[in-house]
Amino acid sequence: VHALYKSSLFMIAGGIDHEAGTRDTRRLSGLFKFMPLTAAASFLAAMSMMGVPPAIGFIAKELIYEAKLHATLFPWLLAGIAWFANSVNVAIAVFAGVRPFIGKAKDELHAHEGAWGLWAAPMVTAAAGLLLGVFPRLLGKMIISPAVSGIAAEEE
Repeated sequence: VHALYKSSLFMIAGGIDHEAGTRDTRRLSGLFKFMPLTAAASFLAAMSMMGVPPAIGFIAKELIYEAKLHATLFPWLLAGIAWFANSVNVAIAVFAGVRPFIGKAKDELHAHEGAWGLWAAPMVTAAAGLLLGVFPRLLGKMIISPAVSGIAAEEE
């Protein structure tokens, strides 16, 4: 789950740097107008990072909270720490994944949508986060179950 949204956001940062000439968030705003496909990928990835349904990040964060609440020692403390860590993730997702695309574009900014490879790769991983959130059994059946079987050296 982490790899899906983080890889998207890192690729998007690179695409923005390449096409806008900077990744300094103080100089970036209004990029949605110039880079709508990149913005869509960024919004999907940020949504998963924040744990917003129906993205797979929501399910992952719920499972983390549930696991913390079943801990033997200090379950509420551990859940509170997890909640705080996710709150920081929400702030980071808004700051890095949403903020550059909203608001009024800066006059000195000359950005444009990059070649298809600059937005398609992050779109695939971000869309996978949405698809797996809507159909979470795909993740369990196609990835987690075979991995567990391989580690346990047992057939599915």
